Amino acid sequence: MKYRFLIDANLTPQLEGSAWAYGHEAYHVRTLGRENDGDPVLLKLVEAEGYTLVTNNIEEFRTRYRNRQVFHAGVVFIADATRGRAYQLAAFGKALAHIASHGPIDNMEILIEPDPIAIHKVTSAQLP
Repeated sequence: MKYRFLIDANLTPQLEGSAWAYGHEAYHVRTLGRENDGDPVLLKLVEAEGYTLVTNNIEEFRTRYRNRQVFHAGVVFIADATRGRAYQLAAFGKALAHIASHGPIDNMEILIEPDPIAIHKVTSAQLP
């Protein structure tokens, strides 16, 4: 299954290339000229266009997804993204490999945490 990723402004635009290498579409908000859009606007775009959101803004978007309770194309959270570009690329690469080997992430979240980079896949029903 191929995904369309929307990469949040707080992450490196280089993540686009990683997704394209796996055969997915990917657009950084800067590429789309949407870097100044607020989170509510981006969430509407994600829903309208069927994007899978990639962000490090875990608390904000986890709450928004939980409160909306709508079907979505999944979300990828990169924890501790302030570690820099190399970490972000490695973490997202691990998420992409996980998606390639384990299948769809619709209506789920993938949380990538450091030390070592680990993936936690959670369905919306498992969220508190």
